[in-house]
Amino acid sequence: MSMLEVIIGVMLVMIVFLGIAQLMLVGVRATGRTRLATSTVTLAQQGIESVQSLSFDSIVTPASPEYLDQFGNAADPVNKTHYVATDPSVRFIRTMAVSSIGAKEKEISVTVQASRSVYGRVADSTSFVTRRLKFD
Repeated sequence: MSMLEVIIGVMLVMIVFLGIAQLMLVGVRATGRTRLATSTVTLAQQGIESVQSLSFDSIVTPASPEYLDQFGNAADPVNKTHYVATDPSVRFIRTMAVSSIGAKEKEISVTVQASRSVYGRVADSTSFVTRRLKFD
């Protein structure tokens, strides 16, 4: 083999490995986005379920949003309560709003936003709206 053939062979192998590395990077990013979306949906669903378990008269809008980690554990950024998470830079904020539609019906809206504390921007957001009827 000549030196030229060896150099061409090494360059071809490098191009193939760079392509594989790029595909792996895309896969890792997609997995992270999917994990984030799954966490926001799960936390929103937990919020709806917690409100649905209350009696009709005790369903009111909370005074402030909830700060959570990806597992639903409450965390307080002011008091520096620690987050338990696989990605500590992600914070979840769950807000709820309750509005009365009539004497026997309430609309409950739950929104969960995931933000990266490093960048401070919303990375994912999920909202659920449900209605609760009062049965006499």
